[in-house]
Amino acid sequence: MANKKISELNQITGSQVDDANDELAIVDASALETKAITRRELFSSVPSMSLSGGTIDGVTIGGTTPADITADTAILAAIAETKAVTAVDVFVYDTSKDSDGGAWRKRTQGTSWYNETLNTATRGSRREFPAVAVIVAEAAKVTIYDGDAPDLPMWMVFTLNTNVSALIREGTITCVSALNGIISFGGNSGTAGIMSAHFIADFARKVRNAAQAGPNTTTLFGPLVGRNASTYSVGTNASLEIVNTTVNDVAMTVLPDAPIDAATGLPVPTIAVATNGNGTYSTSIITDSGAVYDIASDSTGTAVSVAFDGVSLSVVRSDGTVYVWDNAGGITADGASPDATYSASSTPALLGTVSRVAA
Repeated sequence: MANKKISELNQITGSQVDDANDELAIVDASALETKAITRRELFSSVPSMSLSGGTIDGVTIGGTTPADITADTAILAAIAETKAVTAVDVFVYDTSKDSDGGAWRKRTQGTSWYNETLNTATRGSRREFPAVAVIVAEAAKVTIYDGDAPDLPMWMVFTLNTNVSALIREGTITCVSALNGIISFGGNSGTAGIMSAHFIADFARKVRNAAQAGPNTTTLFGPLVGRNASTYSVGTNASLEIVNTTVNDVAMTVLPDAPIDAATGLPVPTIAVATNGNGTYSTSIITDSGAVYDIASDSTGTAVSVAFDGVSLSVVRSDGTVYVWDNAGGITADGASPDATYSASSTPALLGTVSRVAA
């Protein structure tokens, strides 16, 4: 399939776009055969996946080696081939994996972004959030592509604005993840931290570190229609703080018994943020209760990758050490000890250096 662009598949238009049972003709170049599969089958093989590292069909994806790719290479090749951009991270957000199966997309008609002007440089032609969104993080912007359409048109763009009151102010975007109507992305500067766009509740938030950003570590922003404005923030407070404002990776999950957010009607996600650390810890967990706990020693390296697998959490350090917590919901204090630590000298020992883990 790497030799067949998504845009070259049978065209689907009109009311058929949202029909998960539409058949697509898929060309398997290696076997020289054609197969017909449904849209649901196509995207069931790429549930909320993350991509980092290597080059696909001449398109550079941040990282160093193709071995870092943690998703179905053939489908990602088609995506990358269709959108020739230099990305630092790509996340295929399948909203059917959300707690309500993506039903939240049908109740956002009153939001600012739903009603903003269409067909602009930062907004596509469709109002409704895509059932499958291909989110591409580049150094200075985050673009959401409409994965429901065969040609993957741009749906929405978040851009860099250097004003102090902007959401993406400076530095380089490094990572992206999404769940339950929230897209989170991190950056590598003192003003970046972990940024999140809340599509159901229609606001944005930025969480940073006090030593780097001052005492008011949490910045709240207005309706998402103003996401690229220079004067976007509406207030600051000290309710949340992560261990370092330079963010290298982000992961999201919904743990069992997570509380329901009154503003969205969905369970609150838990967010893991891998950072450059503070000399003691390298990773922050923004829990579903709103508390933030710092974990994972950074004594010999920063945190470069985080991943959830059900209730478990894995953190990879820059020296290749891997920490595993069997139950992320059991992390209730700073410095919570991992249930397992793997390295070249552990038993069992890791063979080679790990740079990334995937759920």
